[in-house]
Amino acid sequence: MNTFKINYYLQTVKHDRVYSFILISVVWDGNRVRTTLNLTVDPKLWNKEKQRVKSSAMNPRKTNDILDKLVFKLNEYHDTVKREKKRSPTPADVRRAIKAILHDKQIKDPKPKPQKTFMEYFDDFIKDSESGDRLSNGNKVQISTIQSYVSVKHHLEDYIQATKAVLTFEEIDNLFFNGLTKFLTNKKRLSNNSQGKVIKTIKTFMHDAFQRGLHTNLKFIKALRVKDEETTMVALTEDELVKLENLKGLSPSNEKCRDMFLVQIYTGLRYSDLANLKPENINSKEKIITLQTIKTQDRLTIPLTSKFEKILAKYPDKLPVIANQKYNNHLKEICRAAEINSPIQLVHNVGEKRIEETKPKYELISSHTARRSFITISLKRGVMPEMVQQISGHRSRKSFQRYVKVTSQESVKAVGDVWE
Repeated sequence: MNTFKINYYLQTVKHDRVYSFILISVVWDGNRVRTTLNLTVDPKLWNKEKQRVKSSAMNPRKTNDILDKLVFKLNEYHDTVKREKKRSPTPADVRRAIKAILHDKQIKDPKPKPQKTFMEYFDDFIKDSESGDRLSNGNKVQISTIQSYVSVKHHLEDYIQATKAVLTFEEIDNLFFNGLTKFLTNKKRLSNNSQGKVIKTIKTFMHDAFQRGLHTNLKFIKALRVKDEETTMVALTEDELVKLENLKGLSPSNEKCRDMFLVQIYTGLRYSDLANLKPENINSKEKIITLQTIKTQDRLTIPLTSKFEKILAKYPDKLPVIANQKYNNHLKEICRAAEINSPIQLVHNVGEKRIEETKPKYELISSHTARRSFITISLKRGVMPEMVQQISGHRSRKSFQRYVKVTSQESVKAVGDVWE
């Protein structure tokens, strides 16, 4: 009678920490189950040939006894199912048997009970992020991040509907990745960068589910490959800043919006920190602004400039705050009125297809443009990068550098002037 062919491997995966787990592979009757056991081993103490922990390890017998017991009990179970049920064990039977053996329990057929689907667990992931039960780097997940989770959920629902796929944790592998990226490219027409954001969220969800013990599939770590192509991001030039400062004839709502934008440019604040700015954060005597950022919880000290004070005088109680989406829409109107309309060439890829288009600059302006403008203009005026980075609150030079926007013409002129 055919029995299981059982092998053990060491699976070492690096993420925030190093996972070094023993992987069991069970092959029978054209089926295979590969699953990670909750047994960790130092790679130096693993014997690949014998597929056991080396005798030089501390108390190797404990782990090796478990591995031996799995081989004996699984083959015994295979024979029992073949004899009593006149069929071959299913992959679900084998997974259940492995779990029972590891917990010293009798192998039983499961009682029918409702199981949550992959998407229901994804819903829980979103709800836990909203409630604060799930944190990101010790901080509450930002609203904008939760909104991106919801967007990914809709993409997955559309993928399931279009392909009739039945998603499970175990099926998040190369086949899933290839199928999803093909769908996002051909049906959704998402750029590679947008696809990368979708994949990154799914990867975050899978890591979270793994930590919660909802699955043992580590194939997803290598399978879910995040695409990250450089995108076109704009910053205002000094001339454009002057145009914005001198713009007249704005409606009251657009004037408030323009003033908010100028404050962001003068301080380098994110929209979330600007919206949360309170009078107690502003020290007019010492000419500084002190606050704890919402995104990173870092404490920043920012100079209170005369231009910022001039705007503060218009709003003695509190700076105006406009909802982010409405704010971004108004900014495009305002920058168009200020004739910030130089043509910007945009290049992005959808799958293997390169797409080029040209848009006027004002169409690309958003609240985040202010932060890039603050950094770029500060550097052009001669402030040392380390000092600008300290004010902006970027923790790494790599993330800081993404905000530096200098045109090729400016670079050519600056380098040319030095060598004249």
